[in-house]
Amino acid sequence: GDVVYPRAASRHVLILNSHQTALDLLEPKSAIFSSKPRIVFASDMYVLLPLPIYTISISSRCGFGKTLVLTPYNARMRTARKYFNSLMSSHHAPQYWTLEEAAARQLVRRIYEDISGGDEHGERLFERIKWTTASVALLIAYGYEPAKLDDPLIRMEGATSSYFEQATTPGAWIVNSIPALKRLPTWLPFISFPRIAAKWRRETEDVVNYPFEMVRAQIVSYLISVTSNS
Repeated sequence: GDVVYPRAASRHVLILNSHQTALDLLEPKSAIFSSKPRIVFASDMYVLLPLPIYTISISSRCGFGKTLVLTPYNARMRTARKYFNSLMSSHHAPQYWTLEEAAARQLVRRIYEDISGGDEHGERLFERIKWTTASVALLIAYGYEPAKLDDPLIRMEGATSSYFEQATTPGAWIVNSIPALKRLPTWLPFISFPRIAAKWRRETEDVVNYPFEMVRAQIVSYLISVTSNS
């Protein structure tokens, strides 16, 4: 039929098999159906840390719960989307063309150098494209221009992107099927995903906080210089 509703354990799935059915359900009731799938490991994993006097504290999630991609359809998501659209819409995109063209020229030059150096099969092509994409994103978001191919912030961003891909892989984590497991402590033997969540959370926070603190320090330094010269 046009609508199929299977259920597997705690997961409910609604399959729409026709274009008209999708329009009839999703357009008039977009406020209901505009949210994201709940991925427990990526966004709702708690990191439980043992404390003195036999207490346990909920420290944080896996690290991806606040990303726009996984944020549920709520007021925070709508506000973030509005701000993002004010910077990245088709109307505002031309302001980034110059730096994107410069990055594209640099990419082509490096690909040519790789081929001239013997990489005729393009073994480094994907690495070059990833580096260029990450460098453009950092330049737009933070005004940070990586100075070298092994830039530490690029490495951190690459690792976090890999973590996100693994954290959102369907069927990879049992906690997505049994959400109650998200409260397991990190010290529990033979179960690794709470420790993995804790590790990824720390590294994800570094990727978020490091460039933000860098920009804030630059702003403070600029304001101090302006004040001292006035």
